[in-house]
Parts: sequence; structure tokens; C-alpha cells
Amino acid sequence: YIATTTSTSYQDTGLNCNTTYSYYVKAYKGSYESDQSNTASATTHECAPDVELISASSHIVQPNTVFSPTVVVRVTSGSLDPSRGDHLHNIDGNTYGAYPVQPVKHVVNTGETYTFDVNNDSSFQMTAPGSDGNYQSLWQVRVGGDYIGPQIPISITVDGTPPTGTITSPAAGSYINWNDFTIT
Repeated sequence: YIATTTSTSYQDTGLNCNTTYSYYVKAYKGSYESDQSNTASATTHECAPDVELISASSHIVQPNTVFSPTVVVRVTSGSLDPSRGDHLHNIDGNTYGAYPVQPVKHVVNTGETYTFDVNNDSSFQMTAPGSDGNYQSLWQVRVGGDYIGPQIPISITVDGTPPTGTITSPAAGSYINWNDFTIT
């Protein structure tokens, strides 16, 4: 039972997405009640897609180093679908050489994760700036022309300090045996 109305139409509201509902009608006149009508069924629209961020890579690199970022998202409702043009999109213009549109390559349903990385698209590579500092590239999933989910920062720390190390053993003039030396 949903409602009683004197109208010839009724609008059912507050329905869940992607759910099939079935309806029938009974007519009343005074104390008389008709048999129920045939049942009609309808399915509501697909749930609006949404995602949550599982992880976004951070990088500590030398200046001008090419590196491969990784972004992992989980679909929390609806789906990601390449036929709709769903993709990860750069939103701040700081792509550092990566193509600004990273397409979804297969359908990803609610509860599933998707990884955007160089294995899915070779254009998802960045080149670190030439100067030391902290940088960021900001991305967001785009579905059917709309941005969904959180903004996703890829953090880049450029440190041009050359690595240092000292061999403390074996002593000068000794032969190296793989079991007998230490690098600090």
C-alpha cells in the first residue's frame, strides 16, 4: 500500500536509484472494492556515479626526472564507463607533461577499484620541474561531463641534492667479498 488518492494519477517520490518497483490499482466506491489491476513495473534510473580516493602517489625526484604517477579510486555508486567518456581529468593545468585526460579503459561497477597509471595509459607520465621545491598536480574524475568525487593531488618534491655515501669497509687495498662490505 502506497497511498489513497481521488485523482486519476499519482507520483511516487523518494525512490531508490536502480531499483524496480511494481504497482497495481484498486478502485473503491462506498463499501465496494474492485479487484486489483494488472501489475505494472518500472525501474528507476541508474545511481549517479561517485568515487572515493583510495590512493594518489607522491614523488621525491631529481630535477627533470620522468616519473609515473598512480591514482586509485573506488566506485561508491553507479559505474565508470568508457563508452560515456569517463576519465581522470587534470583540473589545475599543472600536468608536468602528462596528457590531461586519462581515460577509463573498461566498465568499473560499484565497489570495484580502478587504477590510473602508466600501465593503463602510456601518456600518464610526468617530468619533474627543473628547480628544487614542492609541486602539485590536481586531478578529478569526470563522468559524462560532470566532475565527481574528491579533487586528487599528486605531490612532487624535487630535490637536486646529489645522494652521498661512504664505503666504510673493507679497508683501502682490500678485495671486496660480497659478504664483507658496508655502504653508509
